[in-house]
Amino acid sequence: FQLKGTTYPFTSLKLQSSDTDALLLALKKQIRAMPQFFNRIPLVLDFNGLTTNLNKINLSELCEKLRGLNLLPIGVKTSVSGLKEQAEALHLPVLKEYKDPQSISTNPQSIIDKQTSNPNSQNSKDKNSNQKINQQPSSWRTRVIDQPVRSGQQIYAQNSDLIITSSVSAGAEILADGHIHVYGTLRGRALAGVLGQKDAQIFCKCLEAELVSIAGHYQVSEYLKNNNWQAACKIKLNDKQLLIEAL
Repeated sequence: FQLKGTTYPFTSLKLQSSDTDALLLALKKQIRAMPQFFNRIPLVLDFNGLTTNLNKINLSELCEKLRGLNLLPIGVKTSVSGLKEQAEALHLPVLKEYKDPQSISTNPQSIIDKQTSNPNSQNSKDKNSNQKINQQPSSWRTRVIDQPVRSGQQIYAQNSDLIITSSVSAGAEILADGHIHVYGTLRGRALAGVLGQKDAQIFCKCLEAELVSIAGHYQVSEYLKNNNWQAACKIKLNDKQLLIEAL
């Protein structure tokens, strides 16, 4: 056998409230919008942002309910002894904070971080908003990253298109509410239209991705290798199916 240190871009579920019922309601809403993306994804439960009512959290019950949503808790981040003891009883590892010294000097949020913020936040108060899901907000912009995206990094372009002028490494993840452009080799995972923008597209100079997704519809490398693999291409959604065309 071989033991090898690796870095995987697990999705972090950062709790900003001890109200787990509100958390689960927000998660259900997000899963309905992107069911394929959230199907059996591994989650790291991050409690480091919580400072109050930590004694109200029943980790065993929370993990059971997350599994009921087809999500897979695999570890926790916390400095609280009570939560550490609960995690150890459930055989969940307590993970240390990972900081890549070469990481891009931004603080990109994960897609779940964005959707499961404090239930009293402005996002939760916008339920009656009449903005259609395929309309771009007036603040729409473009985010440009001029450095390679390395394994373990996650870049999220909120209310933006995303342009990567270099390559995306295996094990990295790039997400955008709008289009994604990669002017180098696209490895790793690329998710465009993550909030349901069905007309979003992915463009890359060389397709070698682990996964590509548009508005929750995705394909993994096993299928991508049969269509314009290692070639310049664009990827769009056509009647709930991803269409990959040569550029």
